[in-house]
Amino acid sequence: MGVSALLTAAFAEANGRYADVHAAWTAAGLRIGGLLPASLLAVSIQREGRFDVLIRALEDENAQMLDDPDKGMQVPYALSPLSEYWISGMYETFRLLTDRKLAGTDTESIFRALELVRMGIDKHEVPKDYTLHGPLQFVKVGEGNEAKSYDYDKKDPMRAHIMPMGVSQRGSLQWRVIDLRNKRELWIERRELSDSILELWKKPKPFAVD
Repeated sequence: MGVSALLTAAFAEANGRYADVHAAWTAAGLRIGGLLPASLLAVSIQREGRFDVLIRALEDENAQMLDDPDKGMQVPYALSPLSEYWISGMYETFRLLTDRKLAGTDTESIFRALELVRMGIDKHEVPKDYTLHGPLQFVKVGEGNEAKSYDYDKKDPMRAHIMPMGVSQRGSLQWRVIDLRNKRELWIERRELSDSILELWKKPKPFAVD
């Protein structure tokens, strides 16, 4: 069986396992995409939904492996790039709706969470680092588990930040982000973000502007 056929079969299998989630994304695409009826926003949202369903299948299989002491933590190869793709895609949808003033205040927390993760993934930097008043000091672990401190300076064009990543008990990827706005660090789980988006888009007026 060729790669295309295998991928098609994987999507079909995931859709069968999570028919309710697939249906929710299909409905959300029509509903939220209808806010820009002359665009392909509905298609875009439904595409991200299909990937979410596939990722959920990988996450659940990953969670089963985590419970097996003989297998340990073996993150499926596709889980990381697919999760990162999904984060970036959903961020762009929320950014679009926010820029067009179609998003209400009830969407802000999700949008900010997506933004915090996306900045680390796509821009390799601390989110909103222009607000820093001075360098941040980090510690990285190198070869032989040797810890080494380094400064992250917003003025340095070679600056970079590697966002810590882990796996939740649900088998989902999670990232430890720096939230400069609220002066805190926190873990953000992909699965929780997806659940929150679907719950938001079930509301009667999910993007009513206050």
